[in-house]
Amino acid sequence: MSLNAALSLFTEEYASAREAVFAKNAVADFIRKDIPAAILEAIGPTDRYLVDGSPGQGVWAGVPWAAVFDRLVTESAQDGYYLVYLFKEDLSGIYLSLNQGITSVKAQYGASAKEALRVRASDFLARLGRATDGLVFGPLDLAVTTKSSLGAFYEQGAICSVHYPRSAHRQMRF
Repeated sequence: MSLNAALSLFTEEYASAREAVFAKNAVADFIRKDIPAAILEAIGPTDRYLVDGSPGQGVWAGVPWAAVFDRLVTESAQDGYYLVYLFKEDLSGIYLSLNQGITSVKAQYGASAKEALRVRASDFLARLGRATDGLVFGPLDLAVTTKSSLGAFYEQGAICSVHYPRSAHRQMRF
C-alpha cells in the first residue's frame, strides 16, 4: 500500500475506530504496522531508520502519530528529534513535522517543558537556516482539546512542518 493511500485510509477510519474498544482494534494495528510499512517502502531499504506508529497506549491517542527515527539521533519518540506524521485531534489534517522527543524534556524541565520545547525548536530552526524555506515554523495547531495532553507538547516541540489539510489528502503526495 502506498503511503498516500495508508494516510488517507487512516483519516477515513480513525474517527469511528476511536468510538470502539482499543484492545485488538484493526485500526490501531493498522497505525502500528501498516502505516510504518508504507513509510519504509517510501524510504527504501535501509537499516539506518526505524519507523514506528502509535494510536495510543492502552487508550486512543488524541493525536496519533507515525515517526521516522534516524538511529544516529534517537530510536524513540521520547528524546532527540525526528520526522513524524502528527494527525490533528479533530482529524482535519496531518502535519509532517521535524519534532522533538517529549518525555525527556518533561522529566528535565517539569512545568516549564513547553517553554523549553519552544526555545529548543527555535535553536534547531536557526541551525537549519534556509533549508526550511516554504515550511511552517514553530508551534503547530493540532486542535488539541486538553492542554496537558501529549498533543499539546507535540505542538510546542515542532521545529518545522508541512501541513496537509484533510480536504487535500486525495490530491496530495505525503
